[in-house]
Amino acid sequence: MVRPVRVGGFLLAIGLATVTGCGYSVYQTGLNRPPHALVSRTLEEVDVFTLAPSTRPYVEVALLEAHADSVFSDSGPAAMIRELRRCSA
Repeated sequence: MVRPVRVGGFLLAIGLATVTGCGYSVYQTGLNRPPHALVSRTLEEVDVFTLAPSTRPYVEVALLEAHADSVFSDSGPAAMIRELRRCSA
């Protein structure tokens, strides 16, 4: 027997997920071992390369992917890059 309270709670949960799901999820996949201990950085210290790799020596330690949490996410690419930068700091 299904109780009305549970059905209502289930519908409420779906409604809240739809309304609040306007951000981004970032997924990280490790690629290589860092050559030294990683340290936290400020957001301003994180470089973002979009068209060409860095001219400085580097090791790719992770692949980051950002996905919109909802089709209603309208923050745009700038917000997605900010979130990637935040996760990289």
